[in-house]
Amino acid sequence: MQMKYTSYIITISAGIFLLSCRQSAVEPVKKEKDTRQQEQFIAINRYLLERDMILIDNYAKRNNLKLTRTQSGLSYQIIQRGHGKKIESSDKVVFAYKLSLLDGTLCYSSDSTGIKETLVGTGQIERGLDEGICLLKEGDSAVFILPPHLAYGVIGDGKCIPPRSCIVYHIRIISAFRKLHQ
Repeated sequence: MQMKYTSYIITISAGIFLLSCRQSAVEPVKKEKDTRQQEQFIAINRYLLERDMILIDNYAKRNNLKLTRTQSGLSYQIIQRGHGKKIESSDKVVFAYKLSLLDGTLCYSSDSTGIKETLVGTGQIERGLDEGICLLKEGDSAVFILPPHLAYGVIGDGKCIPPRSCIVYHIRIISAFRKLHQ
């Protein structure tokens, strides 16, 4: 019985080996890359970005803001100029803030969570806020409106900020320090 079983295995293995060595009679079909799905994603993203900009512009009108928009899509207005030095990437910055949604819902503030401290340009805070802080000087107060791609993106923060939300930061720079290079 053992020998019969062994001969079956050898026969099947030889058959598989011979079949795998033979060239396939069917040539693979050469397909051009289908870009329709990619084009649809681009169109959807373009539509969502345009919609976000309209929402931000409407917020600015309702709140009498004269916003400037950066190339990335960050909208901002400096409310009060300070007298300190300009903030640069890798500076340690301490700031007071209020973070809300476009409908006015307060999500977080330094009154409830404490003053924020960050190293600018290190990804410790939202990308849009990081970009905005580099536009300021010590002592400045500003409003930043971050579209979703510069804030919490498609998923939100899982707490107070819903998915795909534009957020509004009112911030005041308390201090900024140059990080000493070691």
